[in-house]
Amino acid sequence: MKISKNFIKVIGFWLGLFVILEGLSLAFNRDKNIYDINSVKCKEAEINAEADNTIEVIFCGDSECYSSFCPLQMYQEFGFTSYVCATSAQRLCDTYAILDNTFKSQSPKVVVLETNCLYRNSASDCEDEDSVMKFLSKHMPVFAYHSDWKNLGGGFIERGRSMQGQDFKGFVLRKSVIPYTGGAYMNKTDIAEDFSDDTYEYLDKILKLCQEHNAKLMLVSVPSPKNWSYERHNAVTEWVKMNDVAYVDLNLEHNVDIDWLTDTKDGGDHLNFVGAKKATHFMGEYLFNNYALSDRRKNPDFKAWEDCVSASGEFSLKD
Repeated sequence: MKISKNFIKVIGFWLGLFVILEGLSLAFNRDKNIYDINSVKCKEAEINAEADNTIEVIFCGDSECYSSFCPLQMYQEFGFTSYVCATSAQRLCDTYAILDNTFKSQSPKVVVLETNCLYRNSASDCEDEDSVMKFLSKHMPVFAYHSDWKNLGGGFIERGRSMQGQDFKGFVLRKSVIPYTGGAYMNKTDIAEDFSDDTYEYLDKILKLCQEHNAKLMLVSVPSPKNWSYERHNAVTEWVKMNDVAYVDLNLEHNVDIDWLTDTKDGGDHLNFVGAKKATHFMGEYLFNNYALSDRRKNPDFKAWEDCVSASGEFSLKD
């Protein structure tokens, strides 16, 4: 049977496309346990750009975390260095990947995990996708990570540090004010809102990773009426007691003195800069008093941190 030239061309086209996609898939191949590859790579590039073994505290979590803790303020007030490795809607699988990379260049004494991310599905394949795209993504990683090309050539660092035009060490400054007027939200109860099995699995992995690198893991819940409750507080409390991990719930700490009419950017979901300064001061003092952290404000090796604080003056870090 004679095969037409057009048929041969079509077969050749599809074979060529398959070879190209396979090649790109090898180039873009990533750990299958990562959920948001772009955010993870962005944070990896940011922390890799810091001088080796200069960060004492690492903050992880989702947007609640990067809206609440300002490393430059902690450095200015207490002298220790920190970095916020939080990403939007961070899953614990991505927390683990970011920390695993961080320990390759840094030796933090403390890893602070903000707890809102414990109530996101922690598995890397946790969201439904179009069945065809899901099949292609599984067998050809180029489909899963098709936007990586935007971040080649150092673009990850630019994404992470140009949001405010200033190096805030992972903190995202937000000045808008939309009050929360819903009243009391931490109503005492014995009920606990349990985690998913994936969350338990990744919490154990993160704890083990910290132990292997001689870092103390602690959990913190930032003030957030829209996200936090006493039921969630109880579940976290149960886990930390079982695993001998420190836990601070800022929703129950009156010394933080959050004013929900002025200190939230979006009606009680995230803190704005006014609220973040209060949460940052409380956590900075807690960390400095409870862990053997260094005051590096007079150390000439940390002049870059002094320069960052000086450059941030227009954002009222110095009140």
